[in-house]
Amino acid sequence: MWMAKAGFTNIGEKKFAVPMNTWAKGKEQKAHGAMQMANSLEGVDGLTMAVFTMLRNCSST
Repeated sequence: MWMAKAGFTNIGEKKFAVPMNTWAKGKEQKAHGAMQMANSLEGVDGLTMAVFTMLRNCSST
């Protein structure tokens, strides 16, 4: 674990569900889902461009 090697102590892991769209139940979860969906949609162009240019040898133009 890199954090332990860096000198951190009392390291733990906490898993929780993150909504990916506005279908979640509850006002707060819907807001979180809307933000996560916006973040995902903003990043998809860069992620797909990287895949197509590096793995498929396509031009970026």
